Amino acid sequence: MRRRNERDEVGKEAPVLKVDGLDDLPCTHTALRKAARQLGNLYDEAFTPTGLKATQISLLAQIDRMGGRPTHRALAGELAVRISALTHALGPLVRDGLVRLHTDEHDKRTKHAVLTAVGRKRLDEGHVLWQSVNRRVETVLGSKSAKRIRALADEVSSKDFMDSYRRAQAIGAKFEQASPSRDLDIRASGSGRSHRANDHHAGALVQSRARSRTR
Repeated sequence: MRRRNERDEVGKEAPVLKVDGLDDLPCTHTALRKAARQLGNLYDEAFTPTGLKATQISLLAQIDRMGGRPTHRALAGELAVRISALTHALGPLVRDGLVRLHTDEHDKRTKHAVLTAVGRKRLDEGHVLWQSVNRRVETVLGSKSAKRIRALADEVSSKDFMDSYRRAQAIGAKFEQASPSRDLDIRASGSGRSHRANDHHAGALVQSRARSRTR
């Protein structure tokens, strides 16, 4: 049930508010989602003859790359999705006979996603179509730009990036009002090259946040 003051506000237009500095802080999430939607539409269009979406072809390909019978947990981990989301995505593929779910013979709680002969055939058809659309996308973008996009996507989806973000998040409140020129030391206890790279990302995140606050 809505609160009384919320009911009173229904139908009213919200006032236009100008937030200082907001226009200077582009949203990386929005930009990536827009690009992903556009590319997704192009790949979906290319895969129309198979009757599958690009995400479904990718899921079949991932099962194949993992030996043809990965566990749900391993598959979800590789795709960086929750088990519930993976189960939902597998549903249509199982229904249409492209994937079978096998119970592990040693652990009845564990299930394996197994590519069927029909699934293999559909994946092979999709691979031919994928080569064509992927080549066109790379031609339009240019080889160097396409490589940079893939490299950045790999970086953002990596564990290193997530670890750096979590460290920045943990100390973010402490530096909410920090000066943009202030040096931030968020190094982990290790001194390896990977830690220094992670700390660079985390420092950049916190400094960006501080700059937006102090404008």
